Amino acid sequence: MRGGAVAGASGDGAARWLRADRHPCAFALAKVPALCDGITTMTSSKTGTSNPTVMEGLDPVTGTTTWQLQLGGAVDEFNSTATVLHIDDTTFLIATGSGPQTVDLRTGPTPARDPNQVGWCQPDLNAHDSITVNGHTADYLRSGGQFPCHLGGTPVVEPATLPIPDFAGAHTSAYSAWVVDGTVHAERNP
Repeated sequence: MRGGAVAGASGDGAARWLRADRHPCAFALAKVPALCDGITTMTSSKTGTSNPTVMEGLDPVTGTTTWQLQLGGAVDEFNSTATVLHIDDTTFLIATGSGPQTVDLRTGPTPARDPNQVGWCQPDLNAHDSITVNGHTADYLRSGGQFPCHLGGTPVVEPATLPIPDFAGAHTSAYSAWVVDGTVHAERNP
């Protein structure tokens, strides 16, 4: 199955551009768009794999590519914990065949200066749980949020910075909270 397509529309709904060979990168969903190529293979009704060869930045007005990173199939979009570290709202650390790359979704990739930094990992998108409600059991995809870790998925107890980013949990002026393995963690913000 194809990974999808991406299109841009003007204020009146008219199509501006179409990228039929790209889809939004599932491991880099953010306010700044990033596209991936490749084909999604569903291994069951709830699980799959997608290993793009290319990740690209996108000008949302024109649909043109603003930067490109060769992934070479190193990232599985359904289970990116081993290869993708979400640092902040627009920055990722990605393990590629040419070494770790820091990717700012606005400006593109650069060789990583600190491959051991702490960021956030996304749990396996293929994970699911059997849940029984009113005597009826069904499988549901697990949505556990992101957890503090190093590139490669090694969990760490504390996040790198407080307050934590919006994508990783919740924060107020006083506290940040996030979930690890079903347990809520909270720290006082500086």
